[in-house]
Amino acid sequence: MDPNELSALRCILTVNAREGIHFVRNGIKLVFEDRSAGKPAFVFVHGTSCNRSFFAPQAEHFARRHRVVSVDLRGHGESDKPPGPYPIAAYADDIAYIIEQVGLSKIVAVGHSMGGVIVLQLAAAHLDCVAAIVMVDPPLVFSPERRAVMEAMVAATEAGNDEPRSQWVKNMFLPTSDRRLMEEVVAVMLSAPPQVAASAVRGVLEFDSPAAAALCTVPALHLAASPPRMPPASSDPRPFPVLDPASVEPRRGAAYPEHLRGPFAAREKRALGHHLVNRGKSDVVYLEVGDRRPGDDVAYPDDDLAALWRDGRRVYVHTDGRPY
Repeated sequence: MDPNELSALRCILTVNAREGIHFVRNGIKLVFEDRSAGKPAFVFVHGTSCNRSFFAPQAEHFARRHRVVSVDLRGHGESDKPPGPYPIAAYADDIAYIIEQVGLSKIVAVGHSMGGVIVLQLAAAHLDCVAAIVMVDPPLVFSPERRAVMEAMVAATEAGNDEPRSQWVKNMFLPTSDRRLMEEVVAVMLSAPPQVAASAVRGVLEFDSPAAAALCTVPALHLAASPPRMPPASSDPRPFPVLDPASVEPRRGAAYPEHLRGPFAAREKRALGHHLVNRGKSDVVYLEVGDRRPGDDVAYPDDDLAALWRDGRRVYVHTDGRPY
């Protein structure tokens, strides 16, 4: 197990290690973490049947220079779990309420899976508090076949048969996924109350992503795994231009909670060369968050490329130091 996987496992094993604070909205307790300082602030939104710890590696990374808020959605983690329904709009309104109450504005909202759909709705309905959104494997559009499978799973869960949901969660992983991390993630996801899980998935199925995308005017980055982990029918027809990380290995055939392995960027200064491809028909605006500190050298061994800071500027050379 590499150091990032071990760190991710510790995050899962200590879900409640960081004490959450909460607000009450319409009688529902909403728990979240709020740490550090710096703009823009980041708000991390987990997926269905998960909790705020699922973005712990990214929250830790960005908290070094940014204010970071990580939420437990209603029905999840330490937040209250009222009876359904659980529409996407309710989640987004909850997050907008937290953003307002903690005094934030123009945040970068990052969501995984259902969380990606939620941040899209947040940008569509609460434009005043959002600067940009990042959607990681969001289920935006379903083919009739895929929709039928998901609706059958929801119906089975509501009827007391949790086996289809269990299989659905387990199928999110690759044969090469770390078994211990997978077992911990599966345990957390299957511990979610069945009726809450069913209502959350139903909320995704009922959400009109194209309509929300039409109202989204902020920069939006859509990160999607290659098929079959993220079937094309889940993102095509695409409701807005999509930037595919075409050669970023962790996203190619990635397991569902791949972001638990560590921050989106390079690990141990061994980055993967990548490029973004606009496969849509319209121009796109994307937000890049990073830094260029002196001494921040990085190597791309698969591409025989190194980016080095020398004499006050960045230079690009072969990995053996020879200039291009």
